[in-house]
Amino acid sequence: MSKEMTNNSAQRLKVYYIGNELIEEDSIHIRVCEKLKGLLNDVEFIRLNDPLELLEIKTFPIVLVDSALGIKKTMVVDSPQTLLDESIISAHFLNLAFCIKLCATMNKDFKFKAICVPANINLEDAVNEVHVKLEDIKRER
Repeated sequence: MSKEMTNNSAQRLKVYYIGNELIEEDSIHIRVCEKLKGLLNDVEFIRLNDPLELLEIKTFPIVLVDSALGIKKTMVVDSPQTLLDESIISAHFLNLAFCIKLCATMNKDFKFKAICVPANINLEDAVNEVHVKLEDIKRER
């Protein structure tokens, strides 16, 4: 992937991620975001320490990147109920899903898009797949 792949828009897309690099199945998305930070000038990657920090974000849709067990390809989820589906659960998806559901309950305008990365994917494939999903999300804005 090269810098030519970036889209120079005036408004940078904010992408949030949370995880634990010490837990292998909960860290691939952290490495993906760190790698894409240097490649995508029109995307601002913001690491959250706690899913409850989502309550403070007021620009929608919130774009998240997270790792997930039980999926083979990177996918975009925009429903809290889908995050609760046991077939795509990660080490902290239950907490993340709870916080997303809480946000949706507290704010009728709340919307999100979670880019779910397979926990066992190799880094290069993950970077490419997340990049494609981010480009799709940017086109939808």
